[in-house]
Amino acid sequence: MKRWMSPLLCLGILSGCSQQDSRQADTQDADNPANPAASEAKALSLPPIPEPMDAEAIMKIWAMDHDETGFMEEISDFVERPGNWKGKRRVGSDQNNLVQSEVFSFSSKFVNRRFMTWEFLGEGVPPGYSVMTYLPESDSYYWWELRKGGVVNEYKGNRREDGGITWKSFLTPGGDGSSVQLTFIPGPDGLVMKDVFQVMKDGELLAHGEGEAHWMSGPGMEPLSAEEIRELLAEPHDPNWEVPEIASLILNPGEWKRVDKIRVRKEEEPLEAAKSLLEGAKALLKLGEADDQPQAGEQEEMERILFLTLKYVRGRFTVYTVRDSEGEKAFSGVTTYDSRANLFLDYSIDTEGVLQQRAVGVPDAGKGEVRWKSLPHEDHDRLLTSVGTVSPDRKKSSFKVKGKENGRLMAVIEGQMEWLGELPKEE
Repeated sequence: MKRWMSPLLCLGILSGCSQQDSRQADTQDADNPANPAASEAKALSLPPIPEPMDAEAIMKIWAMDHDETGFMEEISDFVERPGNWKGKRRVGSDQNNLVQSEVFSFSSKFVNRRFMTWEFLGEGVPPGYSVMTYLPESDSYYWWELRKGGVVNEYKGNRREDGGITWKSFLTPGGDGSSVQLTFIPGPDGLVMKDVFQVMKDGELLAHGEGEAHWMSGPGMEPLSAEEIRELLAEPHDPNWEVPEIASLILNPGEWKRVDKIRVRKEEEPLEAAKSLLEGAKALLKLGEADDQPQAGEQEEMERILFLTLKYVRGRFTVYTVRDSEGEKAFSGVTTYDSRANLFLDYSIDTEGVLQQRAVGVPDAGKGEVRWKSLPHEDHDRLLTSVGTVSPDRKKSSFKVKGKENGRLMAVIEGQMEWLGELPKEE
């Protein structure tokens, strides 16, 4: 079977019905005028939609700066977060034969109050560009996809009850008569997006694909490097905290004790005590599937005790070092807050100073809660999600972590943290 190239936002290489066939279909559907976008734009107090929306217009829109000021809520409320995303997809002849996999990434931004625009990067294909907007008069979405040679495919989309959008190809000049249906389904907090697509021709399914993309960073956001993390770790504690909106969720500086209870499915190989959360999670996730509720004879439990030293740096970073029960350093990290995205960002490094994990957290100050998820790592397919709570005095914390690999639940970690005392005085 030939390799299906199926980028998240650039499906034209798979699809295509001839321009003539598409326009004939339009005359049979009163809800699909040949150029609804241009006609509806005239009645709006929004920037006009370029006519034609050709390669030059799409690239001009892509070149604009990201700006959420006055942006259409009909788009911002029903699509993924703008920024940089990374994903994987499985593709095959049908949903039971997804024999090929591919990785991809894309960047998205809001521009000119009404357009969302993307740059897609996939394996072995040139960059692709797309533009999408919302059409109030028909309560629908319109999407232009720039393909190789300046060809522009067009899609129409409608919202789903689950908050996603289902797209159907409308115009695919130069195609082979096939059509595409694509569904985007946002995950919790806009940090994950699933997609399902099908390519059809004459009622026959040609291809089926299922993918998942993860938000990595916002527009203009520069993640901390391992070197920057090491620099922050070396700085002295500064008691002045300068981000009041999330101050109630920031743990009190000082010495902490952490106790983890970990459940995994029982396996033949012995379960060794983990020296750190990161390395321990990696070991645990290899052991097999675990359920939230332990089942007799199927799961094994272990307890791990860790000690943390936590300080504030530059008024906006919490910096921590973690040691095991023997006093050996396990890993270190930095947590900060991005007010534009309303997200916590956490970075951890190992004892050699190598960046091991990045995670994002959604704060809920009213509940005293942060919902965390790790970001994809190039060396493995494991993801950690967790919910952590902070006591009103910020001297206690509890959390529950779920470790997944390829979508399967593999381990559950429940923990408690307690403040032991002030930071030791510096020499």
